[in-house]
Amino acid sequence: MTSEIYSQPSPPFNVLIVEDSPEDRELYRRILNRNGGTFKLHEAVNIDEGLDVAQRQHLDCIVLDYQLPDGDGIDFIHKYQDTKLANGAAIVMVTGRGSERTAVEAMKLGALDYITKSSILEGFFTQSILNAIERQHLKEEIVRYQHELERSYQALSEFSHTASHDLKAPLRHIISYCNLIKEDFSSKLDAQGLEYIKRLSVNAARLQKLVDDLLAYSEAANSREEKASVDCNALVAEIVEVLEEPIRETKATINAPGLPVINAFPLRMKQLFQNLISNALKYRDASRPPVINIAVKDKGTEYQFSVADNGCGIEPEYANVIFQAFKRLHSRDEIEGSGLGLSICRKIVEMHGGTIWVESEPGKGSTFYFTIPKPEARRMPLYGTA
Repeated sequence: MTSEIYSQPSPPFNVLIVEDSPEDRELYRRILNRNGGTFKLHEAVNIDEGLDVAQRQHLDCIVLDYQLPDGDGIDFIHKYQDTKLANGAAIVMVTGRGSERTAVEAMKLGALDYITKSSILEGFFTQSILNAIERQHLKEEIVRYQHELERSYQALSEFSHTASHDLKAPLRHIISYCNLIKEDFSSKLDAQGLEYIKRLSVNAARLQKLVDDLLAYSEAANSREEKASVDCNALVAEIVEVLEEPIRETKATINAPGLPVINAFPLRMKQLFQNLISNALKYRDASRPPVINIAVKDKGTEYQFSVADNGCGIEPEYANVIFQAFKRLHSRDEIEGSGLGLSICRKIVEMHGGTIWVESEPGKGSTFYFTIPKPEARRMPLYGTA
């Protein structure tokens, strides 16, 4: 990738005027030619002729009359997009009588401006064309850099996934050999030797957990799952079974009444809830059994979930830090962990189009909130394109 994010388009700009009125074409020529050398003009009197010019000529902008002999401006845009040249030129639609409905439709299809012929007389014509060309150029630059970032991210994710898998086998062997040494040679080792083996086993197990979490992080960031209906009540019940041992050991209580069925990535959603519940068990207050309350509020366009605990809590200044990868507020000697659990949660929520945050008070507990948009609450795409 280059370091330059955006380069200014430079004249002369190829501008196609699709207009059947000779008088209006003459007006456009007169106005645009005042900018000596800024525009190179091409003309067409109907849709078919305009599309022919677009096929043969690289265009920076198309000035498109709404009313044409063989259709209207919307017809032209549809056919222009079918030629697969739609990313090549900005479209400025011109009409004699403005219509908000037509303007909205044109902008949704990709037009970057919609002006009336009266505004041309008022002197806004040239600037409208220049603005549309610049916006189209910027749009193309953004799309190109998005593609490059996606390719780089994909390559990095694949590397992380492969490296994690390749590290798992030798780590299993290290842990197995540590166990064999303790079983077969513990009587031949002095106290210091046994301590070394213990430390080796602990650190190998930590490294294995880190590799597992890196793999989970990579999978969360590059999910190939399809969305499906997820019953959150059944999901939490399944997680409670998986975490049966730490729940029993800590005498924890988990309340999760009336959770909804949502459209989500099933495995990732299970990972999200399991990480948050596991964190509540892990960061408990030693003076009392954990109580975890899972609830949801219907916010209209989205569901807002909360996972509240009565644990040790978090200082306010760390509320955002904890969602960063490898950020830990406790040493590994105090509480085990890789520092990836909450960053995985953030990735999962973001891949669903939601947000995650925490509200906490030290000594009283924490409440983690996250939102999951409903399927019908899709965001409007940039530049009105589908």
